[in-house]
Amino acid sequence: MRDISVDLVKRIPRQAGLGGGSSDAAAALRALGRLWHVDEARLWATAAEVGADVPFFLEGGTALGLERGDRLFPLIDYPAAWVVLVLPSFGVSTKEAFGWFDQMAGGRAFQASRRRSAERLALRSGESLALPDLQNDLEAPVAAHHPQIVRLVRALRKAGASHAAMTGSGSAVFGLFSSRVAAAGAAGALCRPASPRPLVTRTINRKRYRALARM
Repeated sequence: MRDISVDLVKRIPRQAGLGGGSSDAAAALRALGRLWHVDEARLWATAAEVGADVPFFLEGGTALGLERGDRLFPLIDYPAAWVVLVLPSFGVSTKEAFGWFDQMAGGRAFQASRRRSAERLALRSGESLALPDLQNDLEAPVAAHHPQIVRLVRALRKAGASHAAMTGSGSAVFGLFSSRVAAAGAAGALCRPASPRPLVTRTINRKRYRALARM
């Protein structure tokens, strides 16, 4: 087993809820797995030890994560969509976000919701999730400390997003659009002086993700 050195060029912003650290870790594990001929079972076990979100980035696509989020069940990929991503001037640490959630929830566990029922239905029947099923339980507690989250979500909806929400533990906010033209128009409308320009991108399915990762 050879020693290696890794140079990491960060392109995904920190403290934005975009999974930058976890996806970096997954990419490194994939590369090391090929280099050292590590089998899939060991690779996945190692990913779970490194971080709860790392296993997801080994596979990509739409998935239901149970327990810490590292026990994954693939779902039918969510339909392709164009995305407008807005990065506020502040970041949110994962520890902060979950601490605020615990305070708001009074220490209770996640409550059963329509979203969980929909996720389990999708897992059983092979149906894809619908827009009303997309929900981020961390958004309300984070927005209570950073009201700009609420304003950005509302602005994206006003600009025509079929769905808008905070990403992960924050602070980035995204909106889904049916076309590139619509997404670009919304991004232009949301431009503000001295603020990062909203990014326009699109979702990819599991097959495309695997191809890009050369798995």
